[in-house]
Amino acid sequence: MKRILIAATALLAALFVPGPVTAQDCTTHLCGLSAGTMTGLRNSFVDKFTAQTSIDGAKTYTGNATFDDGTGASPSITLTDATDETAVLAKADAGNTTLTIVAGDDFEIVTGNLKVGNATPTVTQGGEDFFVEGTSEFDGAARFDGTIAIGATTIDATALEINAVADVSSRIVTLTATTAITVALHEGRTLLLGEVGGNAAADMTLPEATGSGARFYFIVSVANTSGYEVQVATDDIFDGSVVNVDGDLADTVNAVHDWTASDSDTINWDSDLTCGDVGDWVEFVDILTGIYAVKGVCRTDGTAYTTMWSADQS
Repeated sequence: MKRILIAATALLAALFVPGPVTAQDCTTHLCGLSAGTMTGLRNSFVDKFTAQTSIDGAKTYTGNATFDDGTGASPSITLTDATDETAVLAKADAGNTTLTIVAGDDFEIVTGNLKVGNATPTVTQGGEDFFVEGTSEFDGAARFDGTIAIGATTIDATALEINAVADVSSRIVTLTATTAITVALHEGRTLLLGEVGGNAAADMTLPEATGSGARFYFIVSVANTSGYEVQVATDDIFDGSVVNVDGDLADTVNAVHDWTASDSDTINWDSDLTCGDVGDWVEFVDILTGIYAVKGVCRTDGTAYTTMWSADQS
């Protein structure tokens, strides 16, 4: 038993002797093996250790681990599951570090925060938070389900409200047929009354007035011999006036205010009879519960027409 331990000790020592193992090394280490045999055993062990590319089972390392083949990019670390899907961590030579996973899989931080930079977040991170000290750039879509703040100021406007003010591409909406007017799609926009053939009735129904301050601005873009009608949805009423202007100035009526009555809830413009020529406009503002303020300008043939009335009178 003693000879076996001595020989094993000598073999391990010889493994770390650089270059060929000599007879003197064997004598010194009491290996009892020839120099050639000792060198062969050492080289075989080193070759197997160097060629090892996988680690089976659990391993614990208490020190640092360095992966460096001395040429180009570093060796990659590949995590493979039972279905052979992989996650590959790699460091390019003088370049970026990448983690490549299967398309459709997620890289998740299940518990803990993600922090880029060494600054201190203004808001204490709570375990599922994200902080970036420098610039953040998003080349794709970004969705925010929570509150958005700039500095200490919270943005109270909804996305629809922001779009209504800032989305230039949708400021003009053409209404070609009967339409239910909504805050989301029509508030703050220029609403063109543009029935394509100019010969089919088109009725617009406003949302219920709640005192929201919503504005609905209509302007005729296509004269309609069958008429455009704007009316309330429930028991709301209009309060205000529309100015009727003599279009040909041949008659004595040059401008007349068509004031609302106490029950006015409908405007009807028929280009054959009353207002409704291209360029005529009317605006409704939701000022109080049940009340829309109304103002507008339209051209007539010199006769003062009543264009605002109760739907019960239609």
